[in-house]
Amino acid sequence: MGSHNLFTSVKEIKASMEYKNSSPIGSEHLKEDFAQIRQIAARYLSAAQLGNSKLVQADFMFDARIRGYLHGAFVDLSAKEFFNFLDENEPATLLAVEIEAIDVIGTAASLRIDCRNWHGIHYTDFFILVKIDNDWQIAGKVFDAHENREILLGNDI
Repeated sequence: MGSHNLFTSVKEIKASMEYKNSSPIGSEHLKEDFAQIRQIAARYLSAAQLGNSKLVQADFMFDARIRGYLHGAFVDLSAKEFFNFLDENEPATLLAVEIEAIDVIGTAASLRIDCRNWHGIHYTDFFILVKIDNDWQIAGKVFDAHENREILLGNDI
């Protein structure tokens, strides 16, 4: 399965230059796109670890939706409701994030990250992004909470 890069800080995300993706990295422009998307992942990690949605609000489109299953129930949140969730809950100080994939085609992109130990739960998040005026924005997020089932990730569970 290859090596896993588990990030527990923004500094680690920014320092990592490995990309697991299906898009070729051939141009400087594409490298800039990947760097911007990785910075979004870094801000997302910081917002969760600090319990401060202001760190990531500008990265979400105003009408973005966050959807998935948590504790067996379907969750469908607006971006504002998600920000309230971040602000009203305890900071996820033990959270670690692994960037699994970034895929960029023109002005559309996807980002897949594994979030480990967000208050004891392991999530896989799939972000859909769109590039507007040279800035990437999160149009939506779909997640899976890996509660009550094992995830095989090498030695990291």
